[in-house]
Amino acid sequence: MKEAKNRPQLKKLLLDESLVVIERVVINDRTEYKEVSDDIRNFLIEQIKGLDVSYYENGKQHFRHGYTYYYIQEKTIIPVILENTMPQNITWN
Repeated sequence: MKEAKNRPQLKKLLLDESLVVIERVVINDRTEYKEVSDDIRNFLIEQIKGLDVSYYENGKQHFRHGYTYYYIQEKTIIPVILENTMPQNITWN
């Protein structure tokens, strides 16, 4: 993923469906990260003039809208482990 140095480059990243937009949420002195919905993503694209491009670090482009912080990263593929043999501890009825 390339670094966005201005709003037009950030808009291109927001339009790229192969990238995920993550919102940082602070709840009761605890920080959580969650993927934004398509509606929020479209809202951010529409409000591109109100976004502040922050910094690029560890393959993540950080930005903010008001007091809400976001970052964009590539989608990660979760590995799936398939078992080829039957486990020995199964009893059949």
